[in-house]
Amino acid sequence: MENKQQNHIKMYKMNHIQSLKDNKASLEATKAKTEKARADLVALNRQKNDQKEVVAATTQQQNS
Repeated sequence: MENKQQNHIKMYKMNHIQSLKDNKASLEATKAKTEKARADLVALNRQKNDQKEVVAATTQQQNS
């Protein structure tokens, strides 16, 4: 009986460890996607700011 219980505990631990590994892999994938999305947003923000500067300079030239 005790050996059966020990095997059950061992299987539970193995399943739990595998579950944790799966969760870690999922979190790492989500982190990578989030970091890429953030980098994309930063790049887009820079482009937007550059375009604002061009529009402002063009508007100023047209008004002069």
